[in-house]
Amino acid sequence: MIKNLIKHQKIKASLVVPFLALLFITSLVTVAFYQIRVANANQYRLLRDTYQLKIMLELTTQNLDSHLEVKDNEMIFPTKIDFSTGIVEIKWDEKSKVFDLSAHLKNGSTRSEKVYLVFNEKKVNEKTQ
Repeated sequence: MIKNLIKHQKIKASLVVPFLALLFITSLVTVAFYQIRVANANQYRLLRDTYQLKIMLELTTQNLDSHLEVKDNEMIFPTKIDFSTGIVEIKWDEKSKVFDLSAHLKNGSTRSEKVYLVFNEKKVNEKTQ
């Protein structure tokens, strides 16, 4: 009878080790899936911010000539254009004759672009770099 008790205790104890191993493997897989999810979320935010910044800069570049007024030797243009996702600041660099566009999202992401304008007799051609 004592031998039967000991055998049953050994059987119960021997199931604990595989159960703990299975629990450990399950927790490792759970942590790995969580890290993949976090990495995907970060990559999505980065791509979304990049696309929003590029779209804001492209729209500003396309609309810059419609907001630009040239009278005699004076050039009048907006210094800031507001979008729902952020703002684009427009600065004129007299030395290099380029517009410096800086886009800022509300979450702090920024991107800048230089726009060269070539003035013809009646038309303004845009070149971006």
